[in-house]
Amino acid sequence: MGYSLAFSQAIMIIIYIYIKTELGEINYLSKKKISNALNIPAPTISKIIRSLIDGGILKSKEGKKGGFSLSMKLAELTFYDIFTAIERKKPLFKSNFDINLSGDKVEKVIKGINDCLYAAELAMKKELKDKKIKDLVSLYLE
Repeated sequence: MGYSLAFSQAIMIIIYIYIKTELGEINYLSKKKISNALNIPAPTISKIIRSLIDGGILKSKEGKKGGFSLSMKLAELTFYDIFTAIERKKPLFKSNFDINLSGDKVEKVIKGINDCLYAAELAMKKELKDKKIKDLVSLYLE
């Protein structure tokens, strides 16, 4: 599989920021607080946060009371939004076959493999689009 741990970490970062900024009493959360609370190294936090900002999910504010907060309403945010911000259209399966066989049957088998893997990836993406972060938070946190 090609997807990284960063996707799961990004979900946790977003939920933590939501809890602290939307349900708590602060407007922005620092990288250091996020890193300490979630036990994710600061360089990893920086990379993930940059992707989430580029994806329009987080916003930042400079200064002493600065940090990061959500730029999207949690009710609108899907797992797919986070996924695309982190993974940036990277394919789930790599099927670049370098084999010493040729012929119609070999090509049909390769096509069958690729079709199956592509269908599985589409199904996963559909599931991620159907799931909102707010639904998860509502089930377990509110």
